[in-house]
Amino acid sequence: MELVSDSLDAEAQKIVDVGWGNLLTVGANYRLVTVNSEGLGGYHSQNLFAVYAQHEYQLRDLLHSYLGVRYDYHPLTEHTFSPRGSVLVSPAGGHTFRLSAGRSFRNPTFVELYANQEFELNIITGYFNANEDLEAEELISYEAGYQTSLLQGRLGADVSAFFNQISGLIWPDFPGGLLTAALSGEGPEGTFENVYDEKALGVEAEVRARPYRWLSAFVNYSYTRVDFERMLVLGEMRDVEELIADGEFRHLTMTADRRTPEHKVNLGVTAAHEIGLSGTVLVHHVGETFWHPNVDWDMGFFKLGKVDAYTLVNLYLAYRFLDDRAEVGLSVYNLLGDHWEYPETIVTEKIGRRIAGSARITF
Repeated sequence: MELVSDSLDAEAQKIVDVGWGNLLTVGANYRLVTVNSEGLGGYHSQNLFAVYAQHEYQLRDLLHSYLGVRYDYHPLTEHTFSPRGSVLVSPAGGHTFRLSAGRSFRNPTFVELYANQEFELNIITGYFNANEDLEAEELISYEAGYQTSLLQGRLGADVSAFFNQISGLIWPDFPGGLLTAALSGEGPEGTFENVYDEKALGVEAEVRARPYRWLSAFVNYSYTRVDFERMLVLGEMRDVEELIADGEFRHLTMTADRRTPEHKVNLGVTAAHEIGLSGTVLVHHVGETFWHPNVDWDMGFFKLGKVDAYTLVNLYLAYRFLDDRAEVGLSVYNLLGDHWEYPETIVTEKIGRRIAGSARITF
């Protein structure tokens, strides 16, 4: 399917220092986007407009605040307002507390709005229909955090907690079910819809250290819990807890959306000696995930499946010479070998090991 897309952007911005630690930013932008594809029903264009304003205030090194709002117009989703604000307080050197809240959005893509084509499902033909009634996805976020820098910057740490309310997430929907249609010999018909609402909460923490000029390291950990709140069922948004209580979805036994791993750990160490040798080791651990096929839980060509936790180790070694004008290096991606990041299907592959060498010289 050939797709041709073009865009034209224009933006104007003005920053005004109004004194007494106050800074005002105002602006506007325009974007014209076009696309032409048989799979999207031919030629489409969108004229997108936006205006925005932000007020910034700073009281010496003690207080820093931001308050802004943005208005966007989309020809199909129409009017969207995105307010946001944050406050940073530093009661003492090297210690900063922050609070922030805001609303953001994502307009539907051309594919989600205009996809209109046939697809083959084993021995029958299915149909994917355009849907110009989609609404923008919405995210309302709240975050609180603390950051510190000690020992003249050689030791640093930060911790934060967040809560997100996510509405109108877009996903392919087949109201009659893929498998049901296949068994009946009829071609399934689907479209993109605003299928579900979710909430997410979590914490993140990181420690950074540079004990010597030639050695630095970091380690961070994040915990994220994502839960379905409402789902689209036969054209109606339904509360997920009610669906579980009624036993309407045989595969749905909990509200958790486990496509997002609950636990992640990252570790990195970099050493660079003055004789020219340097090396970096990065370790990335991801907890297990579970992937659902579609909100109607039909098997179809999607697949239910658990992906086991995995650890990814990347390594880079280098040697610099000729007064740092030349370098040879060796990089290894996924040192521990193959792992899955998505359930095994005919269109997914294991992530394998890659080894590469490099050389450069500067004249």
